[in-house]
Amino acid sequence: MESDFEDRNGPAGSARDALDAIGADRERLADGVAAQSRWTVPAQALAVAAMVASPAAGVGFASVITAAAVIGLFAVNAAVRKRTGVSVTRPAGPRGTAIAIGLGAVMITLYTLSMVLFFSGNGGGIALTTVSAFVLMLLGGLLYDRVYAQDVRRAG
Repeated sequence: MESDFEDRNGPAGSARDALDAIGADRERLADGVAAQSRWTVPAQALAVAAMVASPAAGVGFASVITAAAVIGLFAVNAAVRKRTGVSVTRPAGPRGTAIAIGLGAVMITLYTLSMVLFFSGNGGGIALTTVSAFVLMLLGGLLYDRVYAQDVRRAG
């Protein structure tokens, strides 16, 4: 009878150990995202600000600056993947999805506004859209990373 009792607790104990290990992995992932935010979010905000500012450089150079900024965003992602071994490819929950969509809308809106300002001869107004892009992306990126970490901790 003792062996039957041990057999029943064995798999349950293994399952509990596996769930504990998954929980520990979630904690490490969430902590890793938070630790990377100190440099990734400002770098991403700077890249987006460069995109939003690019119309001020004129039509020919705007595309070069935008391409360099997009490459910079990919480089940040690659550096995170190299440092942590993890790549964040999608939001972890609905709140993160909403924030990501909002940040994308902010980026597109401010870039479009910069283009309108440039073509209407109000290039000085691009400074305001650029600063706005940096601040909104910085704050939104920090919020996104905090929500991502919370969602990862709660998953499962």
